[in-house]
Amino acid sequence: MKLDFEDHDVEAVLKKFGREVCELLTRPYYVKAMRSVFSIINRMPEIGVEFYSNGPALCTELLREYLDAQTKAGVLDIDDCPLAAQQFVELSQSGTMRRVLFGVSESPDEQEIGRRVDSAVRIFLKAYAAPVPAPVG
Repeated sequence: MKLDFEDHDVEAVLKKFGREVCELLTRPYYVKAMRSVFSIINRMPEIGVEFYSNGPALCTELLREYLDAQTKAGVLDIDDCPLAAQQFVELSQSGTMRRVLFGVSESPDEQEIGRRVDSAVRIFLKAYAAPVPAPVG
């Protein structure tokens, strides 16, 4: 996963990023890996730390860097980019990841992922888009 920090089309970047993250997190092999980690985390907490550090934390950090760049460019108005990155990652998979993880549903199709991610992007931008200056005159 790669983000272009010079790309100021935040809506398009977030949609692409959100889809990629959600697709990855709901793939059967990834779900199985998470279930395995959860089953041994009490005995071997370092496994959980390693799994998180090499997966979810990397995705969130990449997004944090992108959000920070867009905030510095004046496209976004975010006081806490690490928190905003976590919020977007969670929001983009809202209602999907846990259902798949607990076996309530199968991995969502591309259309369902797109629907949820598009909604997450709209909510995120309502909260964090930089205010547009009022026209003068």
